[in-house]
Amino acid sequence: MTDDKTAPLVSPNDLPVLQGSCCFDGRNYLQWSQLVRTTLKGQKKLNHLEGNTPAMIDPRYEACDDEDALIMT
Repeated sequence: MTDDKTAPLVSPNDLPVLQGSCCFDGRNYLQWSQLVRTTLKGQKKLNHLEGNTPAMIDPRYEACDDEDALIMT
């Protein structure tokens, strides 16, 4: 039995859209930054802010660079 109201499949690299309930306006940095950090940590992407980027000659560099681009969008 299938339910038509099931959530769409999401790939592990998809990031959730941050809701407008906490848009950065210059006065709410602490609240906004906590939301962003929590969201990225929940998606196992926080290391892109806090970790070291592999060197350009490292085989992992391209994958890391692609994930960074995904996060920035």
